[in-house]
Amino acid sequence: MNKIKAIGFDLGETLFFNDGVGLNWKDHYIPALRKSLENLNVSFSDYQLQKSSQILSEYNTRIFPRTKEISCDVIFKRIIDETGLHDNIEQIKFEDGFYSYFGNEKQKLYDDTVPTLSKLNELGFKVGYLTDVPYGQKRLTDKNSKIIFEKLMSFSSVYITSIDVGFRKPEIYGFMELANQFKCDINEVIYVGNEEKDIVGSKKAGMTSCLIMRENEEKYWGQDVTIHSLYEIIGILGK
Repeated sequence: MNKIKAIGFDLGETLFFNDGVGLNWKDHYIPALRKSLENLNVSFSDYQLQKSSQILSEYNTRIFPRTKEISCDVIFKRIIDETGLHDNIEQIKFEDGFYSYFGNEKQKLYDDTVPTLSKLNELGFKVGYLTDVPYGQKRLTDKNSKIIFEKLMSFSSVYITSIDVGFRKPEIYGFMELANQFKCDINEVIYVGNEEKDIVGSKKAGMTSCLIMRENEEKYWGQDVTIHSLYEIIGILGK
């Protein structure tokens, strides 16, 4: 793979994980909503909590996949409107409190993330990130998430989300923008992710696709390369 000049990475379950949460947040809606409302000194009835959970479920891409991104502004405005809290709640603080539940001390980098990114920098490869954000999240909301983000950005200046491009993977728009920000031809980029949409989208865009499988279960979605640890990417790149 001598032509590869840049490596794009997915984030969740590729570079970091949410300990005890996983990719589908459905079972955590109620405690996350409760935490946010407690911080705002606002009470929700059981009906309002259930209604909010129902609305969040409608935007859960693990249940209802979509490729067009929808901002958290739209989702949480709908929650506020349909639960009758127009005058009692500050939407941005409500959103941030909800997301912070999933970041505080739950988000952790894999042990191979920092050493691999550091080595790629050392070898002269460009590094960047393309990620679909949960429920149209627009801001980092808690100290732990910000620390992880700052650590990742110490190896790169390229960070693209589904909010930035308006579409989620496997649409090619984010992958094309990734190559554009790298200032590379699309075939000079390898993209590393853990899901089918990462492989399908990167291949459709014209990148080399790399599936990272940290679990023992073997999966094949047409990926060009399969790895079980980020460390393996160095050897694959021929360095």
